[in-house]
Amino acid sequence: PAVKMSGLKVTFKDAAGNVLHTFKKASEFTAQPNNIYNLGSMNWPNVGDYFYTDGTYSTELNTSKTVAGVIFWVGDPTEDDSTLKRDYPNCTHGLVVGFHNYSNFAGTLSNANFWGTPEGYMSTYGITYSGTSVTKLDAAKIKTGYNNTEVLRLFQSDANAIKVCDDEKHPRVQNASKWYMPSIAEFEEMDANIVAVNNSLTAYYNYCLSSNYSEYNSKEFRLKGTCWTVSEEDNGPKYAATYTIGEGVGEGKKDWNRNNLRPIFAF
Repeated sequence: PAVKMSGLKVTFKDAAGNVLHTFKKASEFTAQPNNIYNLGSMNWPNVGDYFYTDGTYSTELNTSKTVAGVIFWVGDPTEDDSTLKRDYPNCTHGLVVGFHNYSNFAGTLSNANFWGTPEGYMSTYGITYSGTSVTKLDAAKIKTGYNNTEVLRLFQSDANAIKVCDDEKHPRVQNASKWYMPSIAEFEEMDANIVAVNNSLTAYYNYCLSSNYSEYNSKEFRLKGTCWTVSEEDNGPKYAATYTIGEGVGEGKKDWNRNNLRPIFAF
């Protein structure tokens, strides 16, 4: 694999140019001239790995630890999301989806008319959130779920999406951001890696059943169906973008349609 060094940033890539891992601090990686680095011995995060509440991860399920979710994307989400970078500057390694599937939820807001531009929020509520805005479909390719969730939290903290993100079922995770709703781009990454992610989610679900965790008996962890995103829809303030696993982007009326909610976090 190739090693690219730029200041304090060190990026490892495979022969095809895929990024294996990026170190952003000198304390994380120290390179010496002419040294040979055994990348196979390094503990890289991989898509499909289990992520635990102590901030560690593993490819094989470690039943002695508490599972927080499954890694669905490896990379630096703060490159897209300046709000995430401001609040969690060390969360530069990837994204994790939780195993709780909140199904049949009405739209992300209880008051759909107030979901629109940040300027609309500010004039209605008299609140400002410096440097933060809501991404819409024309910016759908960037990962801004954290930013948009925080805007939503400020301007309507009783929204279903915020209640789900703050649900006590979601454990506190070390070395990670708080839970937030995915944007379109983050759902696209989940969908691109759906086989590896669902294999791990299904394996953990089967473990829970075999361990007689009764609270999971009637639930399923796999990513499926139509989910609310926290990206805006250009069809008017009463609509939000949705994402259907295996199909792609759609739209839903916030005060009418009922879809799934699936929180994530960065690490």
